[in-house]
Amino acid sequence: MTEFTERTDDLDPPEREIGIGLISSFGEDAGGELYILDLGDGEVFRLVRAEPVVEGDLNGDCQVDFADLKILADNWMAGKETTQTPQRPGR
Repeated sequence: MTEFTERTDDLDPPEREIGIGLISSFGEDAGGELYILDLGDGEVFRLVRAEPVVEGDLNGDCQVDFADLKILADNWMAGKETTQTPQRPGR
C-alpha cells in the first residue's frame, strides 16, 4: 500500500451525539455504496462522498469539462417521446 488516509475521526464526528462505537462488519452493495455495522447498538451507517456537488458535472469527477459536454451531447433529445405539437405562446 503506497497511500493511506486516516479516517477514524471522520467516522465519529464531534457534532453527533452518538457515533460508530464498535465496528463489527462492513460491506458494499451492488451500487458501490459502503456500509458499516456498529455492534454496540446495531446501527447501520452508509458512507457517502462529502465532496461538494458541482452543477453541470455529469460524470461525477468534480469538474465541468468536455467529458460532461459529451455526455450531454450523446443524450441530447433522448428523453420521452411526445405526440403533442408544441404551441407558441399567444396563439
